[in-house]
Amino acid sequence: MALKDEVFGICQQLGPKGWTDLLKKVTNDQLNLDQVTADALEQNLLQPIAQLLPNATGFGDFSQTDPRGISPGNPAGSLLYHALCSPLVTAKADGSSFAGDEFASPEQLAAIENYIFALRNATLSQLRATWLGNRMAIVVFTSSYRPAGETVHRKHADLCFSRTGVGRVGTRAAKYDPVAREYTMVADGEPDACRVVPVRFSAWIAVKLQGAQGEFGPMRPQQEDQNREFWVPVHKLFDGDECLQGRTVKLDFKESHLNEKIRYLHEELLARSVTTGHSLGDLVNEPFTLQSDKIASIESASGLLTPIHHAALVDEASDAGGKVTYRVPRAGSYSLPGVDPLEIGTFFSSLEARVEGPGGLGSRPLPEYAHARTRIVNGQERDLNETRNVSSTVGSGRYQALHYLDFAGDGSVSVDPGSLATEFSTYSAYSLVSAPDFFPFVSQRELSDWPRGRDIKWNITPDVLCDTRLPANFRSHSKFEDEQTRDGQTLEDTITSIVSIPQDPKTQVTQVEDHQVARISTLPDGAAGVFAPGWDVSRDTTNGIDHLSAYGLGTPFPEDAKLCAALSSFWPAVAPDITRVYWPNAQESIAGQRTIVPLTDDEVGAIGGAQGWDGDQGPRLDPGNGTVTYKEIAYVDYVISSVDNKFDYSRLATLDSAQYKARITCLDAARQTYLGDVLRTEMLAVSPARRRATLLALIRTIDRRGRIDSALHNLIVDLLDAQTGQFALRPLFEVTFVQTLQRLGASQVQAMEFVQRLPIPLFDRVVSVNRTVTREELAAMALTYLFVSFRQIPENDPDYVAARNGDAPVADAISHRLVFVRPGRNQNVDVDVNGTMVPLHERVDIASASIFFSDGVNAWQG
Repeated sequence: MALKDEVFGICQQLGPKGWTDLLKKVTNDQLNLDQVTADALEQNLLQPIAQLLPNATGFGDFSQTDPRGISPGNPAGSLLYHALCSPLVTAKADGSSFAGDEFASPEQLAAIENYIFALRNATLSQLRATWLGNRMAIVVFTSSYRPAGETVHRKHADLCFSRTGVGRVGTRAAKYDPVAREYTMVADGEPDACRVVPVRFSAWIAVKLQGAQGEFGPMRPQQEDQNREFWVPVHKLFDGDECLQGRTVKLDFKESHLNEKIRYLHEELLARSVTTGHSLGDLVNEPFTLQSDKIASIESASGLLTPIHHAALVDEASDAGGKVTYRVPRAGSYSLPGVDPLEIGTFFSSLEARVEGPGGLGSRPLPEYAHARTRIVNGQERDLNETRNVSSTVGSGRYQALHYLDFAGDGSVSVDPGSLATEFSTYSAYSLVSAPDFFPFVSQRELSDWPRGRDIKWNITPDVLCDTRLPANFRSHSKFEDEQTRDGQTLEDTITSIVSIPQDPKTQVTQVEDHQVARISTLPDGAAGVFAPGWDVSRDTTNGIDHLSAYGLGTPFPEDAKLCAALSSFWPAVAPDITRVYWPNAQESIAGQRTIVPLTDDEVGAIGGAQGWDGDQGPRLDPGNGTVTYKEIAYVDYVISSVDNKFDYSRLATLDSAQYKARITCLDAARQTYLGDVLRTEMLAVSPARRRATLLALIRTIDRRGRIDSALHNLIVDLLDAQTGQFALRPLFEVTFVQTLQRLGASQVQAMEFVQRLPIPLFDRVVSVNRTVTREELAAMALTYLFVSFRQIPENDPDYVAARNGDAPVADAISHRLVFVRPGRNQNVDVDVNGTMVPLHERVDIASASIFFSDGVNAWQG
């Protein structure tokens, strides 16, 4: 069927559902889908549109470059395409909303997109002449049509492209959300389930260009991008004889994915003569290496890559012989001549493995964290979470532990272009099948941009994958290296960047407002950048070349997800922030660790007997007895929770970027007020002698085991003591605590040694206390408060209104209640687990409690 006939059929189907009336209204009757023939429709679609109806909802960011119903070769200027693709267009001409079955399907949108390029009547000779002197190839991209504020150029709605697609694993089949024009991960009515998120890939004739921000991008340009080369799409390829004049195109998409996390855990141990219970020959088979049949499949004609959904996100590893185990190595350093040392230890109760190579901790040749808490004795499972000293047991090793596997991975998506293969080289896309996004409607890119100019201090900034400049995983997928070396090219480090179709730098800006839409992004600006070990992807070094990889992530991924969430949200993903759920006195606590994005008491299960989003219970505040009871983090097991489908994905999935940012601002406002109150009333009332005693107590706390060097102890005391004047807190703490100590005279080595011994949370940066304090006050702030309760309350809550003391109305306020406590003595609370007393909980006495209310901007003490 000719494309004009296919589009005619689409318009006949959708037009009567409200699209004909809407487009007639916004174009003052210039565009009318109600035509008798396909030829008549095509003629109407090709007519220039003189002017759109002002303030037409969803059309304000439509491009004014050659606007038509269909603008040949110009998706952004094609009004029919914009109306059906833009997530901002949801209302009919009469203001009512389109129903779910009244939107175009993904297949219909793809047909209209093909039609746009078919009407271009392009020939290969014309394309080559247009881009004479530039390398031209067939390149696989994933793309998304976005509102102006989410595009590369931020001038008008447009297609955005990347050579990296990010899908998500799940326990239910994929489902398209026609309103959002994207797939959703939410499984309505099943809070303990999540849907897989597919990625649609397509093939384009592309040219290789150096970065040009005004023409194609990339999005979020970096300093050296003008010297880097990017593949940029210029003409879409699709099946049939309408794509290129005089040619018949036939495309065949293929994929290849791997999950090699368990494999490389064993390989790195075996390379250092550490017995694991398996040989190298075992590792190429399941469950050590998972192939595509467990990870993802692709529709060869459409390019839709869909992750395979499984009954649970995590499963026990097994083969024909039964359950697959490994001998847990004892904590220590393992090295042999010719290989980098492998450091084995524990982080809380996770087995931690790090290779100390020339590049430091930047490379991950194996999973950094592995689950080791299901011990196998005579074929029987023993849950170490039900025993005392689970962390010590894991660290001692030398027992058989059950392997668990997940179904994430990475791979390539390639295309066979048929007869065009003799005229063009082809380049594959990089495909990530990553962990679920617990905040699917919170934009990683938007949050990365948002704090600029604000006083928010992330522990780890929300890095974005599209900012990463590294090649794809050529160690696992030789296709990437083969494609580059075939053409005499070096490995490309721009594969995760986002670009647009080239345009005139003078293109008119139609709308500059940001319109954030609650939908999932499968482009790399919706994924986390590379940090050790990462959330969506990790990194490794092969033959001296740094590259992306998925095998450096935790095995299985929930083992790492718990640690990311417990270490303050951005690590660096949009991860649930559960920092306040655990009493932060563990030796592994990180300096500066503080809650950034508070989850409510309901979401973390801190109310009544309810469980939280992760299937566990949050801290229990008992004001009557003056205590807070915490779950011991070493006994929290996200892997087992995933096997048993205990996660409640619905708890967090409703939050969008605006609500997420409101929580951050709300906590900051209350923290500022609280710290200011502490400094004014309590710290300033302490005598100089008491302040010195507080400082000495802090240093003793830092070195509870007496390991700090006495000379360093005296140096720190003398340095702080010698500064008798006052100093401004904010300028000093705009930098890390290490740099603060260096400013006071300590060397970098001394400062690092001092900070690394911190077993308590110390502010890495202090927010918005714009006054002067003494050094002793600064030291005392380390033990100032615990943040124990956060909940959203009705804006007419009487306590909240009273706290405002009759100030401005609260009708438009986002109101929350926050509780801070001064910590006192803490103690273990043993729990009877199968007849064994296990320290599953910890309890801390509270000296006092302070209640604050905040509307997200200001805070008032209640």
